[in-house]
Amino acid sequence: MRVLACETSGAACSAAWYDSAARPKSREVFAPMARGHAEHLLGQLEKLSRGQNPPDRLAVGIGPGSFTGVRVGIAAMRALALAWARPLCGVGSMAAMAARCAHARPRPAAPFAVLLDAGRAHCYAQAFAPDGAALSAPARCTQAAVTRLLKRHRVQSALGDGAALFAKNLPCRSAPDTPHAADIATLAAALPTAACRTPAEPLYLQPYRVQAKLPPLRAR
Repeated sequence: MRVLACETSGAACSAAWYDSAARPKSREVFAPMARGHAEHLLGQLEKLSRGQNPPDRLAVGIGPGSFTGVRVGIAAMRALALAWARPLCGVGSMAAMAARCAHARPRPAAPFAVLLDAGRAHCYAQAFAPDGAALSAPARCTQAAVTRLLKRHRVQSALGDGAALFAKNLPCRSAPDTPHAADIATLAAALPTAACRTPAEPLYLQPYRVQAKLPPLRAR
């Protein structure tokens, strides 16, 4: 199984090529950035796929995260899926972070949470079992709601850029604060074929206000 994946929902832009028959199985290009995903992503994808036959499937992180970033990644991978006639798998960005944490050293011994700063005193939150299996659905929560979720699932640690808000009562794990395309690719490779038949859609957990900036009208 060969997978080309990208992840643009957070404060980084990354692409990865996964090949189950290769050693190592995954190669990743990763660049921290708050903006500019659209300008960097295509170059990353071209670098990884140069000289390769089209992959068996494509994968993209669907968020939650940056409105623009998520759409950049999905648009790019939809175009490649159409050009190569390959299936496109959407993978939750928080699930990718949990998968990396579950296989890190030392491995979690108790449930943990992925907490991402959603702005305006809110977090994107999701609880996971020690093996990375989801215990709750991704949600946009107030800090009070996050506290209730942590208690409900007996969470003992957290990761992500929102974990610092709860650092007084909850240890922060040393896993990355932003998702990686390598983890998106690894999870996508394990998905059944049927899971890639559903169109990849962005996971938006909050309403976005888009304001069009139009030039002023000239009097005639």
